[in-house]
Amino acid sequence: MEGFVNPRRRSLTRVKGYKGGERSTEDTDDLSSISVGETMSNPAPDLSWIHLTNNLHHDVYPAIDPRGALKGSCRGKSVLVTGAGRGIGKAIAVAFAHAGAATIVLASRTLSELEGVRDDIASLELDRQPRVLIQATDVTSEESVRALFDTVEREHVYIDVLVNNAGHLGKTPLVHLTDPAEWWETWEVNVKGTYLPTYHLLKSIFSSNVVAPAPVTILCTATLSGPYSRFGFSGYQPSKSAINRFAEFLNAEYEDKGVRAYAYHPGGVLTKLALEGMPPETFNTIMIDKPELAGGFCVFLSAPGKYQDTDIFKGKFVSANWDVDDMVKKGKEMAGDDRERRWLMTKVLVF
Repeated sequence: MEGFVNPRRRSLTRVKGYKGGERSTEDTDDLSSISVGETMSNPAPDLSWIHLTNNLHHDVYPAIDPRGALKGSCRGKSVLVTGAGRGIGKAIAVAFAHAGAATIVLASRTLSELEGVRDDIASLELDRQPRVLIQATDVTSEESVRALFDTVEREHVYIDVLVNNAGHLGKTPLVHLTDPAEWWETWEVNVKGTYLPTYHLLKSIFSSNVVAPAPVTILCTATLSGPYSRFGFSGYQPSKSAINRFAEFLNAEYEDKGVRAYAYHPGGVLTKLALEGMPPETFNTIMIDKPELAGGFCVFLSAPGKYQDTDIFKGKFVSANWDVDDMVKKGKEMAGDDRERRWLMTKVLVF
């Protein structure tokens, strides 16, 4: 009909107004013809406003170096890392080895990758080699995670540090173009895959204890981009926002029982996961961090000698990119200031 403006066409134009489209959607009423690449062609978001510190890092640096300032800082500790077969998980395991961990438990779906990480740790020049246990584990399966903790118990290991590193980022089209099973898998891995190891760890501790016999640190992998609504990330970003809240609940329920929980951003690391799921335009803008940055930061958050510095951040979101000296200074300035403390509350992500 002449003069008729299709309201659907108008709404599509507004959607595509998200800067930088390769073509305008007003050329079509059929979004199914738009490729994933086109829906993801909007530029990477500006994350600068969300940072707590002005000084940012993209690689390990002296204050969090497990081979330097933090060498031996986790001596005698037992650490469990999920998603430990490669990338960030591998770097975290290696960092704790340098920091003096006595036992490192590695879990991921692929046993051969875990064997490779175990061999790499064995080749490190360390004052004392850690005992390394490996087990193929599907973090979305209660049976599989239960079997992992059965092994931990059988080996008489008390987990001091749990790093929930396993994650998933599926294909990133618009919602109506997603595959429901794949979309939900992102939630299963990112949320259930964080909950199950945490659940079994806490159950193993508090089934016979009112308070943890020794302090326990639980690190939950979140993302700096949680507050953004980036095209195609309807599964990933909300699932990571849920992790922020989960860490906050862990702190609320277990802080007085000896548990320290954090939601932490490991940095933008160009892992296999990122290569398969992130838009190419982010490879040189956001995904520029080294996995060793996350390793050093995890050690920093877990080191008993740093507890006093990191207490204020328990149950909150922190980023490996933040300079820890500045972060600690800022934390001390905010101590007791309810208005400023809200900046770090993970339940309110718009700072």
